[in-house]
Amino acid sequence: MDEALLDLIDCIYAASLEKPLWPDAMNRMADLMGGAEATLHFSDTGTGQRIVVAPRSDPDYLVSYREHWVRLNPLMQHVGKVRAGQLIRFATIVPPDEFERTAFFNEWWAPQGLGTGGMGITLMSGAQAWAGCAVHPDIRRPLNGKAEALFAALRPHLVRAFEIQSRLGSLQVGDGHAESIDDQIDSLRHRFGLTRAEAILAWEICKGDGREAAAQRCGISVSTAHTHLNRIFSKTGTRRQAELVHLLLTSH
Repeated sequence: MDEALLDLIDCIYAASLEKPLWPDAMNRMADLMGGAEATLHFSDTGTGQRIVVAPRSDPDYLVSYREHWVRLNPLMQHVGKVRAGQLIRFATIVPPDEFERTAFFNEWWAPQGLGTGGMGITLMSGAQAWAGCAVHPDIRRPLNGKAEALFAALRPHLVRAFEIQSRLGSLQVGDGHAESIDDQIDSLRHRFGLTRAEAILAWEICKGDGREAAAQRCGISVSTAHTHLNRIFSKTGTRRQAELVHLLLTSH
């Protein structure tokens, strides 16, 4: 696998643990595919929450999108019906000539230099919430010839990264639903043969705020945490922190 693609996959998993890294992941994705912009979208009709990560877009355009244009985006009228994990070629759901006749294209899309022929992946699709990732070409040139294959290779990692982020957000102790910390730690010890100290550190690592913060909560030095983490990697068959978190959160 190409080194740039591997670096991007690492960046995507890192962003699932630290949300401020998503803009960097989107920029790398756009560059790798020869696109003008890569974006991440999340909306929840129940709470009214709408998040758009579009690092190369003018902030004023993003405000106008949230306040007005999102309701007139012909692509959004279709992508919400697509199952999670499916790759979408936008030209197949809204033909380019039809898209280019819309006010959305002429007043919001094209003035930003965005072209037709982009692609997207649905990351989550439910009755109330939807999330997706997209890459869009420059209006002067299409995406590069490898873009679709690259996006397809990224698809499972994007879906898993979003699942990790969602799981991390929902792991709230004391809400009447989550297992107790002791139960979680005992489960990790049983599943992976960890010592109690290793299991506690692994649990703290899953909170996503870094090795130093996890070590501090465990009352150990960073060097001790490093030693424990190497043993955890060995016992779980993982090599990176993001890979470890994904394993722990999805093998439950």
